[in-house]
Amino acid sequence: MSYVNLQNVSWGSAPAIGVAFAYDYQRSGTNMLYRVRITISPVGGGSYFGYPIYVNLSLDGSTLVSGASVKAASPSTWSSGIVYESGWMSLYKTSGTTALGIRLYSGSGSSRSTDYSYSLPVSSYYSGGGGGSVSTVTMADFSLSFGALTIGQSNVMTFSRPSSGYSATVTYSFGSISGTAELSTTATAANRVVYGWTVPDTLASQIGSSTSGTGTLTLSVYRGGSCFGQKSYTFTAYAGESLRPTASLSVAVVNDNAVLSGWGICVKGLSTLSYSISAQGQGGAAISGYAFRFAGQELSDAAGATEPVSATGTLTPSATVTDTRGRTVTVTATPITVYDYHIPALRCAFAWRCDAQGNEKEDGAYLKVQCSAECSPLGDRNTVTLRARYRTVGGTYGGYTTLASGVTTTLAGGLDAQTAYEVELSAVDTVGNAKTVSYTSSTRQVTLHLKEGGTGAAFGKYAERDALECAWDAAFDGDLTVSGDLTVSGQLNCEGMSFDGGSLVDMVYPVGAIYLSAVNTHPATLFGGTWTAIEDTFLLCAGSSFSAGTTGGSASHSLTEAELPAHTHSFSGTTSAEDLSHSHSVGADYDGAPGSGNYTVHSTGYPGNSRNPDTSTASLNHSHSFSGTTGSAGSGTAFSTLPPYLAVYAWKRIA
Repeated sequence: MSYVNLQNVSWGSAPAIGVAFAYDYQRSGTNMLYRVRITISPVGGGSYFGYPIYVNLSLDGSTLVSGASVKAASPSTWSSGIVYESGWMSLYKTSGTTALGIRLYSGSGSSRSTDYSYSLPVSSYYSGGGGGSVSTVTMADFSLSFGALTIGQSNVMTFSRPSSGYSATVTYSFGSISGTAELSTTATAANRVVYGWTVPDTLASQIGSSTSGTGTLTLSVYRGGSCFGQKSYTFTAYAGESLRPTASLSVAVVNDNAVLSGWGICVKGLSTLSYSISAQGQGGAAISGYAFRFAGQELSDAAGATEPVSATGTLTPSATVTDTRGRTVTVTATPITVYDYHIPALRCAFAWRCDAQGNEKEDGAYLKVQCSAECSPLGDRNTVTLRARYRTVGGTYGGYTTLASGVTTTLAGGLDAQTAYEVELSAVDTVGNAKTVSYTSSTRQVTLHLKEGGTGAAFGKYAERDALECAWDAAFDGDLTVSGDLTVSGQLNCEGMSFDGGSLVDMVYPVGAIYLSAVNTHPATLFGGTWTAIEDTFLLCAGSSFSAGTTGGSASHSLTEAELPAHTHSFSGTTSAEDLSHSHSVGADYDGAPGSGNYTVHSTGYPGNSRNPDTSTASLNHSHSFSGTTGSAGSGTAFSTLPPYLAVYAWKRIA
């Protein structure tokens, strides 16, 4: 017989998965044999289901298949239907109907589970004699039913028999491994025995990187200690979810800074983390990938080191290992405390010239300084030291003087009133980083001073260089022409300045130029000119394919039929059942006393001739035709065509 469709259902939601149930049946002596086929429709087009699917099957309330794997967790999408067939399940049944129970459920974090119930027919049973019992027992009266078997887990197998006088053993052959199944009896009845069999883990070594393989089961039937006969079955064994890779992770903080290395701590921006992953595939699988993660960084090698850590807090290193079956395992190392760090900061720093009593004096012979500082504590390990030194402007610094935080300190003595001095204040932490500021202490103020020898002059101070110096702010009502280089130490205000007859903004942003900024400040307020905003548009460099000024493109797009890649759709179906029963007539002669009911089939020849009776032949050749359409897939939803982007403000100068 062929499979008969039971029902097409939509299983679950988000996504809803199409499932078709079908069954086949036949009689074997006093037993009915049933098998179930489950077809899982393709999942794709933006939908996915990354969980395993299992099935339980019961006949008349007795579970004959438990936890059979219909689909493994991987893949999460599939383009062709997934078909599961249970194999024959035996049930002692001579009349009535049989109740089929199907429970379809998922695992590994998904709670989807649905039960389905159906009533199956029972074929007519005829006894072989007047006593109502089968007169001859053959191997057709015995069967071993089971579903897909999971390696390393207990699986249900049912041995169906005519009576309790028969027992059985099961042997297996899988790749290069063979043996006798260690069966544990879970239920016993006159017409059947239900066993549990934990498939040995060693079978996984025969499937390599695959998730399943096929082998042979041999059922040996015994009566009274003698072997009655044997039957062979093909079985499929799946690598169980427990057959995942094993892994361990070791890490170490790496510091190039000797102080941090001595402290043995991890510091943001300064420390890195080295790691090593040890992993092994199980059951013949190999390791196909590594992923190490720490503080927002991810590396794909079995060993290596991160970039300097950029996050703070108590962070846990982790590693995920993937084997060639797509199975993964994630392991972690001991959490690591990452300390925040910044270079020392100077606060309230100043320096001025003073007299011996510390009074501020523009031509004083002493320097008076004061500052305070702070640093990252690094768990109370890090401290900061304040220090000061000075030199004549352009000269060589002398030694450092250590300062107390927030305390005024007097330096030097004997400073020349006609010489300017540069004072450097610095804060250095234990890690070795420093923050430094400099101050210039000028000479005594005078209106105009000529340097000895006439090589220099100064306004508002003593002349110290062979140049024109000015200690005051300078304002020029007329034009200022500079033939040589112009060095600006402070801020340059370019308002009203012209370069070769044009303004600075015209040189930097001529008409047609584009101005980009992450701040929504209109360029007209910054530079002047007339600008137009560019919004919700990418910039594309002009060339031979795209002329300057052309526009186009879209943020999303819906594929047309012509844009779809070439592809196919699978199509399957069954024709309706057709009654092909027929009969033949043979002649018979009455043979015996009246009422005996005995007849002898006669031949078509003359009396006395030894010939076999003939029946006419009947041709059963026929055909069926069917047509239909495949199920629709996809929604036609427009998809984004945008590459990774950073949105900024943009303007184009038009005048």
